[in-house]
Amino acid sequence: MKISVLLADSAQAGADGKVHALGIGWSTIGTPTAPMSVIVLSDLDDEDREEQYSFTVTLCDRDGAAYEFETETGKHSLSLDITLPAPPPNGVPGARRLAAVANLGPGLLLPPASYHWVAAVAGSQLRGSTMFTVVPQN
Repeated sequence: MKISVLLADSAQAGADGKVHALGIGWSTIGTPTAPMSVIVLSDLDDEDREEQYSFTVTLCDRDGAAYEFETETGKHSLSLDITLPAPPPNGVPGARRLAAVANLGPGLLLPPASYHWVAAVAGSQLRGSTMFTVVPQN
């Protein structure tokens, strides 16, 4: 299995396994953030036989640790849990892909720095990530 993580201004996962996205592939955003979509694509190998796959997508700092927001109730990280059914085998080797989209509204108050969205497969060391930089809003 291979995992890819992309960022877009907005995205939607279709029932056919496609992702429909606008403003895909950016790596710089202002703070507070605009709406964003985190896209997770997972290409299944022929030996991947599970009926469903669970992923956790976590906002991490530059060093890969979960970024923690200060709130009135203490520090909290931002993680999203996604479970997807595996597409049925179609007789073509290597032709199965899972696609998930997490849409986040505007207003994350991230200090200017580099961050990663990290997608991890439950029960595995398998990960994919994408880095982005937050800059002061003009």
